[in-house]
Amino acid sequence: MKKKSSENPIKLISFDLDDTLWDGQKAVHAAQQAMQNWLTRHHPLIAERALNGRYLELRKEIVNDHPEQVHNLTFTRKEILRRLFAENIHTREQALFHAESAFNAFFEARNQVCYFNDALKVIGELKTDFQIAALTNGNADINETGLEPYIDYFYSAELVGAAKPDTRMFKALLTEADLKPGECIHIGDHPEHDILSAQSMGIHTIWFNAQKKKWPGNSGPKWEAQTFPQLQQVIHKICLHYK
Repeated sequence: MKKKSSENPIKLISFDLDDTLWDGQKAVHAAQQAMQNWLTRHHPLIAERALNGRYLELRKEIVNDHPEQVHNLTFTRKEILRRLFAENIHTREQALFHAESAFNAFFEARNQVCYFNDALKVIGELKTDFQIAALTNGNADINETGLEPYIDYFYSAELVGAAKPDTRMFKALLTEADLKPGECIHIGDHPEHDILSAQSMGIHTIWFNAQKKKWPGNSGPKWEAQTFPQLQQVIHKICLHYK
């Protein structure tokens, strides 16, 4: 894809998703409740076991059994559900079928996100001057969330085989976009996964701090925004600063 401006020092802006574009904790909590409601309606005994702690026990087992999949939230959740059903005298085929159905209940709700105020408006305006990317450790679907029309590049932990702060997502993005780190800005809520990780690559960063938290280290981030209109102003400042 061609760079949108030969004069602008910044060519691409990447966004984290959960807790940067929307309230990720709220979205996941609602999705977990939707899954639990589905289990209660269709498999009440399984639902009871899940609520009584077996779900969390199985999560720990799966992390131990499949450390190579620790970044893959979809695999982990489906495997937990499969084992829950398999423990209750379901055949392998039945366990897989019911696990997929329960996960679908989760995933449908998980993608019903509520964007932060002005998020899509600002991203749409930024898209006229910059390429836009999304980089996430989560498993939100950019098509189902309505984000796909705004995005030029998308990477997830599941796609690249590693979660941030591992830098593989950033490296893959720079390679595909054919850009230098200094031509990019990454925006995210997590100090380590987003800000420090991107900075280690030489990428400019903006800490999106919608919850107005205190930076965990002694020296705060160079650039910070708490709302999307403010974020737009900070991006403009960075472009002028490095011109």
